[in-house]
Amino acid sequence: MCDVVGGTMAAISIYGAYKGMEAEQEKGKAINEAAVQSAALQNEAYTHDMSQYHGENVAIQIQKFQNAEDAADAKLDLAIRKKETTSSLSLMQLEGTASNVPGRQVGMIKRQFADQANDIDRNLKRGMINLKGQAKKLEHDQYARWNSARGAVNSIPRADFQSYESKVGQLLTSGFGSYAKYSTPSAKGSGG
Repeated sequence: MCDVVGGTMAAISIYGAYKGMEAEQEKGKAINEAAVQSAALQNEAYTHDMSQYHGENVAIQIQKFQNAEDAADAKLDLAIRKKETTSSLSLMQLEGTASNVPGRQVGMIKRQFADQANDIDRNLKRGMINLKGQAKKLEHDQYARWNSARGAVNSIPRADFQSYESKVGQLLTSGFGSYAKYSTPSAKGSGG
């Protein structure tokens, strides 16, 4: 026959263990729900940062084109001025009004224009190198932000849940343990 006190205590113990498992289940659900929300916020922040990086990258590309266009305009203006200057000097020599302008001086003027053209090219190259460095830094920043977001999402704590078999085993262990603890010695001896 079954001991009433042991059976009652086993039932109470099983019920307590069951309620404890329910509480753990609810706690785990809340933790996982918070993890999902946190991951969504991290992804939203990452997406916002990436759109800003994209805007900066577009601005760098536009600046590259603008620099190239400005350099081309400056070289065109320089070529026009050079042609105007050399043409007017040649015309003055032909008219005889500038007969005292030696060929050396004309060569120096041409050299000045060539130096100015080289300066334009050097400035363009320097600007392009600078913009390339900014783009490379931006790319590194994007990778760092991606790693940061991934690390933040992966470090969010998540709850593990017990399997069905584990829950049943815990309930049985709790019940049998309480029954054995609280059953009276006379009930243990009269079972045979």
